[in-house]
Amino acid sequence: MEKDQSSTAAFNASKKELFTTNNGYKSMQKRLRTQWKIQSMKEELSLERLKGVKLWVTVGPKEKFTASEV
Repeated sequence: MEKDQSSTAAFNASKKELFTTNNGYKSMQKRLRTQWKIQSMKEELSLERLKGVKLWVTVGPKEKFTASEV
């Protein structure tokens, strides 16, 4: 698989998750990076920001998602 816009993995960091790309997801990110473009999403989620993302990861958000994000 070639790295391109269609093979983007986004890790959610907008809700103060328990894990980040550098803490907790580090080994997963390292393995994915060979074939995926890795993106950390720190701003509020929207369809525009998720456009082109094939894999979206979020685990243990400490804040609630807003109505516009759901």
